[in-house]
Amino acid sequence: AILRFFEKILNKTGMKTVETACDATAAIQKLQHLNRLPDLIILDIMMPGASGTKLCSALEQRFATKHLKIVFCSARPHHMIPELAELSHVDFLQKPVSVAALLTSVLRNLGLPYDPLPAFAQQPA
Repeated sequence: AILRFFEKILNKTGMKTVETACDATAAIQKLQHLNRLPDLIILDIMMPGASGTKLCSALEQRFATKHLKIVFCSARPHHMIPELAELSHVDFLQKPVSVAALLTSVLRNLGLPYDPLPAFAQQPA
């Protein structure tokens, strides 16, 4: 549900391409077949199969993907996820994620203007 919500909101903002994957294996496969690496990846900590932290660790070990910007998302507070201290990531979103928090994080980390946010940005996830 949150995957589709993120996709819907990001598509509404006019993001050029929003790709989604339901698990770590699908994410790796998509990354291998893209013509261009994404500017930003949002990873949920709890994913089917490998966790978001394990996927991030795998991406950091590959030369082509080691510098990707990663935003983590979880229902658990940041300080309750010790693995995050060892991983490179640009931001953390705690669920429930509001539209405003999602857009602020994505646009800021892409280096795009993010203020003022559109009116629909006040809706919770």
